[in-house]
Amino acid sequence: MDAMRDYSVTIDHDEEGVFLAWVHELPGCYAYGKTCAEALANVAPAIERFQTWLRQIGEGVDQEPVTFHLVEAAGAVGETAEGPSGVLLTGDRESWTPHDWAGLDRWLGLSRQELLDLLDRIDDQDLEAAGAGARSIAEQLRHVATAEYLYTLWTFDFHSREDLRELLDWTRRMALERLRLLAERGDRRLTNAEWSPDDPPEPWTARKAARKLLYHERWHLDSIRRRLFGDSSRSM
Repeated sequence: MDAMRDYSVTIDHDEEGVFLAWVHELPGCYAYGKTCAEALANVAPAIERFQTWLRQIGEGVDQEPVTFHLVEAAGAVGETAEGPSGVLLTGDRESWTPHDWAGLDRWLGLSRQELLDLLDRIDDQDLEAAGAGARSIAEQLRHVATAEYLYTLWTFDFHSREDLRELLDWTRRMALERLRLLAERGDRRLTNAEWSPDDPPEPWTARKAARKLLYHERWHLDSIRRRLFGDSSRSM
């Protein structure tokens, strides 16, 4: 008889009321449904698909029957959800170690390469096309990038001087890397702040971004000095 691994699952729901079943032992593995029962019914197939992907990328995962048990149902009692719960899984509070990161770093890298390879096969017309009531492919990719930034941003404690210093270093490194690349290209393209509520969206270029980066920091430096000293010139 084949050995079985019993997975632990938490039920959650997102901002749109969709129920999500998270598999603790497989970070990134999920099942979803319009109801709690539907999400649970989709767990075993979701684990099997995730295991198939892991085997495809060279992870030593045996093909075996799947069993699971429900650990917790955070804000997901009944068949409907009343808004997002933003659940922390049981293991989410555990220390995040280099050993944990090593495996997930590989998975993230391979998953991103799949996405980039898929993008290479899409022409511009398909990129902007959208189904009825659905995001276009371009909108979905912008959403992925924005979420990636936000998920990482939220790991900083905004009330800690140490974390604020690390945050400023992180964002500056990202900005400098991007602007340096654009300078090497001699970039002069016009882009738009499509995420902004402004209509029409504000136009941007690399040169404008560089100019406003320095202006914005200097403006806030003066503001902080006035708060601390009453006169920005006192600490110049």
